[in-house]
Amino acid sequence: MKQLNEINMIRAFACLSVVYNHVLTNYAKFAETDFTETPVFLAIRYLFLFATPVFILISITLLSRNYPDRLPKDFLWKRVQYIFLPYVLIGLLSAYITAQQSGGVFWPTAWNIIGAGDWHGFFILVIFQFYLLYYLLNRLLRKINPFAALAFAFALSFAHLYALEHLESYRLFIFEEYPLWYRTFIFAWLFYFVAGFYIGVYYDKIFAFLANKIWLPLLAAVASFSWIYFNASETDYTLVSSDRYDMFFYTLSVYFLITVLFQKMKKPRPLLEIVSSFSFFIYLSHMLFILALGRIVKVFENSFLLYTGSLLLFTVGICVGVGALLYLYRWTQWITGRNRLMDRLLARFE
Repeated sequence: MKQLNEINMIRAFACLSVVYNHVLTNYAKFAETDFTETPVFLAIRYLFLFATPVFILISITLLSRNYPDRLPKDFLWKRVQYIFLPYVLIGLLSAYITAQQSGGVFWPTAWNIIGAGDWHGFFILVIFQFYLLYYLLNRLLRKINPFAALAFAFALSFAHLYALEHLESYRLFIFEEYPLWYRTFIFAWLFYFVAGFYIGVYYDKIFAFLANKIWLPLLAAVASFSWIYFNASETDYTLVSSDRYDMFFYTLSVYFLITVLFQKMKKPRPLLEIVSSFSFFIYLSHMLFILALGRIVKVFENSFLLYTGSLLLFTVGICVGVGALLYLYRWTQWITGRNRLMDRLLARFE
């Protein structure tokens, strides 16, 4: 698969944003300060919600760009090895900790987390649904009008999320009839699939056009975030989640914006490269550490920047350290997934 330098940077940025979202949640729950009631904190809570959808956009962008005809025969098996197996193993550990803390039974808890996807790693189940959609729709999407496909996908995703928020009968139907966690339902993410697909198909043209027009995605990001902030502050739509019906244009705008910015960076950013290489493991494992670390940094609760900055740094640092140690042994590499940076480093010592 052809990798783009900016994609690694975007992946790192999205990963840090995911962790920071949970750092903010930790701060809101445990920091005894009035800052959490301010408009500034409210804006920051919603500012980084693009992170998980951007991860999802990256996955389908790379697929449509690199595999225009069909996916390789071993594609799905490699994803089971390097993506789904770590999802299961870290999910089992999360289930054990959850069962111990809640006094619940392990196996039902494990099924709820791994099988139903009721945890922060749910996006893996969304990604595998994307793989199936790519098998089914790749040729069709390349033949039809992109704007018609985008409009249809947007209407379906928007209607689903809007109804989930405002129609009690539909919400009960999804919660009671859909067998998995409601956030894994494909309609919520269908627009991102189609958008990411066409971004991959027209990648060079899109970003050649935006290269000297960075004001366009910047203006779009500001305008679309203003709508989110208005809904969160002036209406009862206060859901702090990436699958909001007002997130689509904001996520796309941020994706375009950060892609253009990272394309303009001529020198590599070693720290972002490290975070990118461990991003999958960080995404799945960071919640194992963040609560305990939150108790340590509570001494900084009177300083929002110190609390959130130190918790972000400690959490990411520990995830990278643990991930590197696990990757030293072949049998524990199943927990972390594939790490090309570590492969290169270990190859030097063989």
